[in-house]
Amino acid sequence: MMLLISAISALLFTYFSIKATDKRHIALPTIFGLLFVASTIAMIANGSEHFGMKKETVVKEHALVSSGDMNGMNILMYQSLGDGSEEIYLVKSSEDQKEPKATGTTNTTNKVIENSSEAKWVQSKTYWVPKNKVMKVLFNYGNNKKEFISEKNEFYVANGWQVLSTDQLEQFGKLMKEKQATMEEDAKAFVQAGIQAAMAKDPSMDKDAIAKLTEKLTGEFQQKVVADILAEIKK
Repeated sequence: MMLLISAISALLFTYFSIKATDKRHIALPTIFGLLFVASTIAMIANGSEHFGMKKETVVKEHALVSSGDMNGMNILMYQSLGDGSEEIYLVKSSEDQKEPKATGTTNTTNKVIENSSEAKWVQSKTYWVPKNKVMKVLFNYGNNKKEFISEKNEFYVANGWQVLSTDQLEQFGKLMKEKQATMEEDAKAFVQAGIQAAMAKDPSMDKDAIAKLTEKLTGEFQQKVVADILAEIKK
């Protein structure tokens, strides 16, 4: 609409400038000339200074599920870009989602909040939108048109979650494979040592108690292996 006003005022300014014969006709080109200048300035200000617009922030909360499968652990995965000063996060908001979605790179900030009571993803997007219906009509912002300004992603991860880069995840897989060669023997030794220590304290342990302890110690060993590898890749 503003472009149309500018074009019409320019045409009328030209027409009445040519036809001007008295004071009344002289006033008309002045009016349309000022209207042309004002509409042109308004369009320039709208494009460069967002005249007639306001900021609007849309906040959406998503579920956050593990970005990938890593020995039953929940992970939030990210990837470093360029010299490592910029990161994108690879996130999933549903178990049905096949591939993680990458966060944006343009005017986007990401923040991880650890030890949260629940895992969730809060996404805030800020846009320039028309201040009112008049501005929407004047500057042709139809069909809910809006201009992106910035995006902020806050990832709340619960206890037990791991935040790992794609490189760390790859390194984890390699180290886990290396340990698998001796893991069975190491697990047996760990469990046996634990049972011997327990029986030294309580020689009356029966088969059921030993079986339960064996299961418990096996789980502890697996957790220890994973914890050791995580400590290694996070150095």
